[in-house]
Amino acid sequence: MVKKLYIFLLCILTLILTLNIVLGGMGGDGDTEDIDDIKTVKEAMESGIPLEEFDDLNFNSEEEYFHMVEHGLTGSPSEDTEITLADGRTAILKEGGVSIGSEKVNVRPDPPGIVLEDGTGISGEFDISDLVDGNIPAANELNFESSEGDSSSGQGIEGFSMDGPDYTIDYADYWETDSHKIVEGHGIQKKGGNIYVDEGHAIDSDDEFVNYADSYESSGDEFNIGEAKAVLLDGTLFTDIKDSYFKTKDGAITEASVTSSTDDNSFTLDGITVEMDENDTFNAKLDEETGKFDLSLDSEQGKIEATYPNVGCVEISPGSRFEYTGSDFDDFALFVPSYGGVYELCIRTLPEENYTSDCSRCGVKDFVNKTAEFNGIYQYEKPSVFEDDIFRNMIDASGNYSMEADNHKFNNTYIFRRSHGDAALEHKAPVRL
Repeated sequence: MVKKLYIFLLCILTLILTLNIVLGGMGGDGDTEDIDDIKTVKEAMESGIPLEEFDDLNFNSEEEYFHMVEHGLTGSPSEDTEITLADGRTAILKEGGVSIGSEKVNVRPDPPGIVLEDGTGISGEFDISDLVDGNIPAANELNFESSEGDSSSGQGIEGFSMDGPDYTIDYADYWETDSHKIVEGHGIQKKGGNIYVDEGHAIDSDDEFVNYADSYESSGDEFNIGEAKAVLLDGTLFTDIKDSYFKTKDGAITEASVTSSTDDNSFTLDGITVEMDENDTFNAKLDEETGKFDLSLDSEQGKIEATYPNVGCVEISPGSRFEYTGSDFDDFALFVPSYGGVYELCIRTLPEENYTSDCSRCGVKDFVNKTAEFNGIYQYEKPSVFEDDIFRNMIDASGNYSMEADNHKFNNTYIFRRSHGDAALEHKAPVRL
């Protein structure tokens, strides 16, 4: 009987131990050990379960964030969480704005999921450890919103570093700012509102498009370029240029300094065609009162041809030529021989224009009063009556000449006066002014 009682009690004890083990495994003692019930980094740290078993945990402190990064956990902040970056700045990881993977961090762009202490917003996809460093060596996608409200974004980013509202990028497959789009850009920099690009396959802004650019710098309506295969601006295509400068107003060119990087180069700016060789430089500046350009061409054998009466004054280098071939006034040309000096020719087509010919190497072609004054060394040319598109020399001068048109429209006789000491010579010739 005693033996049977002993066996019965032993069975009961075994049953109790078994129930305790089962109930303990089910959390019957109040301690949660089921991995599906653990939602926070803190709970995971206290569970004793290997951390690599967890996915999509929540965190709400800097300690928990760095614990996640250290152990390669995934998750997101359950509330706005402040962390300190390696450079001492603080960053707020926004609730619902940051998703951390084992290697990458994905940050919502609008509004930005990460906000620095100065108000700078960051979003995109990049290595999780790089966020802590404060700068981003590489990013598949990156969005940057400065404290001043300027937005920039891009793809294939290498070497991104921030300095308040400014930044530098070693390379970007594509980068877009409020004013520029850059394709395959090296050495991109935004500083003080200006955009710099060391090298770019293509740079597109509100006004200009630049192809194969080196040393590009833009400051609003002005930009400089060290070298470019092509620049499209205000309907004008400039090809093979270097060390050039452009200024615009409402998208229209108001000032330009263009140097050719090759021979036999040409472009047409607002009806003004320029032909030049390597290292020749052309300058244009718009007079806003008259709407006409003042021009200069530093070339040994270049040419400027105007088809509209929109040239105020033009400086012609020795060996170069200016031609007017428009329909508003009679065609003419002025050539400066190689042994002459830089010659300034002004063309008056508006009554309100005033130009002086009181100089040793200058002239005024006055279509308003039908007069002309030429001083210095020059050749005054008119179209040939025998050959199209050929200008013939009418005056080969080394001195001062003046012309006055006859009042009769179809009478092509003009008066030429040349001062020589005390003597004055007059000559009539059938040429048109």
